[in-house]
Amino acid sequence: DCACKYAYGGGAWDYRDSICVEFVKCEAACAFSGDVGDGFNGHATAGTDIDAKYNTCTMRECWSHDNNDDGYSDHEFAETVVDGGLFEYNGKAGVTPSFGCGCVCKNVMSRYNHNGFYYIGAKSDSGNEGQMICFNCISIGNTHSEAAAGGFRVAGGANKIILVNCQSINDKNGNSGTSGTRVELYNCSCKNPSVSVKTGSATFVIENGNLVE
Repeated sequence: DCACKYAYGGGAWDYRDSICVEFVKCEAACAFSGDVGDGFNGHATAGTDIDAKYNTCTMRECWSHDNNDDGYSDHEFAETVVDGGLFEYNGKAGVTPSFGCGCVCKNVMSRYNHNGFYYIGAKSDSGNEGQMICFNCISIGNTHSEAAAGGFRVAGGANKIILVNCQSINDKNGNSGTSGTRVELYNCSCKNPSVSVKTGSATFVIENGNLVE
């Protein structure tokens, strides 16, 4: 039940090099620093052992909105669980793990950002390709002018997103990936996207999906 608003920095909540951080019903709003400013932001700045713990975080029912860059973004060596919550009106994306982070999202809504759920960035020196797994997540109205923008998106290296029982509603693209990435869709649906699947030479695995509604 804590809030951080109008912070001038890389993140309203900045928890770099921290283990077992937990945010419960916390708010991040209007973070800004030049061309960045995330609501929740985690980095690891030391260590190269890929089996060690460097940055771990759990977010439960948090609200992140109107930030200059991402609603949430973790980076190298990070392990994150986003359990519920609302991410909206952020400048780049609502939920944005990147550069080797491993992220699991459950029952999360991301709406009216440039992108909804967006894994970005080739792997860091963590030695691991990045992966985001989403269960029962909803993306709404992410319609930025960028060609590949939209609901669920992956870019950079051999990163992967796995979506289970997820919905894209009124997004520019329901699901998109760049060359070398992988998108797996299980029991997912799209409603009123401009394009339901924009492959960009990514590998798509689709099972029991209704992607053209």
